[in-house]
Amino acid sequence: MPNPNTGSDQAILDLIAYFAKRDSLLLPRLLQPPKKSAKRRRFSDSDLLRPIEAARILKVRPKTLANWRVSGVGPKFTRLGGAIVYRYSELQAFIAKGSRASTSDKGDAQ
Repeated sequence: MPNPNTGSDQAILDLIAYFAKRDSLLLPRLLQPPKKSAKRRRFSDSDLLRPIEAARILKVRPKTLANWRVSGVGPKFTRLGGAIVYRYSELQAFIAKGSRASTSDKGDAQ
């Protein structure tokens, strides 16, 4: 009896077999629980943080933090030699200064 799976039918079956095999290899990786991220470090008020760490705490990009330094609207920073650092307490104060009770609340600005 002749094989009914000839030509393009065989190519389709080959593709199905290929993707089934590929997906079965990927599936175990997809079902694994996500890798645990490193534990967040707790900072004390006097800790000095690099701009990357400060940006992560403020949930902004480091470039945004740099722009804020230039325009004077961001948290207070210190220059140690050529390095820019932020005190953790200054980041907390900056966040607290931005707290508002409502959208019409002007906060500390008078």
